Amino acid sequence: MAMQELTVWGVNRPGNLAKICSALARHKINISGFYASDAKGRSAVRLLLKQANKAKAILREEGFQAEVTPALVLNLADRPGALARAATKLARDRVNINYGYATVSGGAKRATIVLGVKNPARARRSLR
Repeated sequence: MAMQELTVWGVNRPGNLAKICSALARHKINISGFYASDAKGRSAVRLLLKQANKAKAILREEGFQAEVTPALVLNLADRPGALARAATKLARDRVNINYGYATVSGGAKRATIVLGVKNPARARRSLR
């Protein structure tokens, strides 16, 4: 499924994530996926949420740089080779994966995979 993802750019320092999440919580915006990375002191916090545009406006009011981008969310079997098969199909159709993150709940049979791709609709067609 294609979803909107909010990327919040900032300085990597204590409390940054807390400020972002607290601002969204005050406005009752639920975060269903989260990934944070650091590159030379700059942070990218990626949030998967249903109200991405509203969250962007809220965080910009708080002084954060934020942008909304599409993301591809896959629900794959939690077994060896599932992600390899999906990645192979995307590569065959020349769909580049810019980044990804995933989670599997303890004892779950399925994994939720989030992929940052330029065109989620094209990626979805590649995976059929």
